[in-house]
Amino acid sequence: MSAISLILTVKIVVTVILVAGPFLLLPRPRLETMTGVSATSGSLFRLYGMAASALLVGYGVGLWQSMNGEFPWAAVLMGLVSNAGAAGILAFARTASSRVYAVIFGTIGLLLIWAALSPTGAMHPLLSG
Repeated sequence: MSAISLILTVKIVVTVILVAGPFLLLPRPRLETMTGVSATSGSLFRLYGMAASALLVGYGVGLWQSMNGEFPWAAVLMGLVSNAGAAGILAFARTASSRVYAVIFGTIGLLLIWAALSPTGAMHPLLSG
């Protein structure tokens, strides 16, 4: 497995567990408590969960490409915008949990910057043998 394959795998798992899953499955009151956002219906939360699910499709295609020896430029650029943007927004949020998420998404964003600047290194197998 290459570094970019590992990065995309981690991104898929993190997105399912922290974003898509909760926003699609948790009840509105729980999401309101988690986010500090009030909504008259759960549709806003469900739309965000669906948008995150669309990103998962892009990451999945990128993972497939990387596992087949092709550098996944579209997935890397999509992930860079998504993660760096989320990290920037969350870094200025008022809650400690938002800042923790900023670090998580920021770290993934930095790894994707590295991959974009060094696609050959990102495609190199992590373990030779």
